[in-house]
Amino acid sequence: MRQTGKLFVILLCWVYVQSLQLPDYIKPCHRYASDVKDCILKAAREAIPNVINGDPKYRVPAIDPLFIKELVLNPSGSKSAFAVTLRDVNVHGVKNVEINEVKADIEKKTIAFDIFFPELQIDCTYNISGKVLLLPIQGQGPGKLLFTNVRAEYGYQWEEEKKKDGKEYYRIVKSKLTENPEKMTVKFDNLFNGNKLLGDNMNLVINENWQEIHKDLGPPVADGIAQYMENVINNIYSLVPIENVFIFDKE
Repeated sequence: MRQTGKLFVILLCWVYVQSLQLPDYIKPCHRYASDVKDCILKAAREAIPNVINGDPKYRVPAIDPLFIKELVLNPSGSKSAFAVTLRDVNVHGVKNVEINEVKADIEKKTIAFDIFFPELQIDCTYNISGKVLLLPIQGQGPGKLLFTNVRAEYGYQWEEEKKKDGKEYYRIVKSKLTENPEKMTVKFDNLFNGNKLLGDNMNLVINENWQEIHKDLGPPVADGIAQYMENVINNIYSLVPIENVFIFDKE
């Protein structure tokens, strides 16, 4: 019985550390092909429906809604100086992403995707205090942020690292998401300890001046989403060696 138990542990460890091929829904591209960017674009578009649903084998969680435990934002500017914490953040609408273009420089180890979201809705619990557009603000409770017609770019830089199996793997070392919505709408419930008149007026002010507020709220939220995306991609890269990511024979 003990020998059987030891064998089971050994087999379990072997299954866990063995390198994997790319998932069936992600097609490898020829590394030296002149149209490698077009191939990456096609592969990314075809992979989205499967990645959105998650894949436990590659440690990829379902990402619509995309869940972030906490985002701490501390903007400070001439018109706004407030602290806001968003907890239990659920981002809806990621599944409807459209990938329009890929910019890749394999030699410099960089890649960027031009993407479009018809709508991104963030449901969360918020805690805010300070000043927005020189007006005092305070409250905590349910919050909602709605971004419509969002044009964005997600890019990252990678490096190679050799693991104990002697194979090389990719790893993202830096990533960034920049976004530019056509419109942002914010609704913070229970502002000013539930004072409906003050709360409604503050939400109105925020939404009438959404472009100014977006300068404060947009980048930190984008950074949180970028970090999440980086973790998801690295989960796949950590299991699939480079030799399985690209086809290296010259066409």
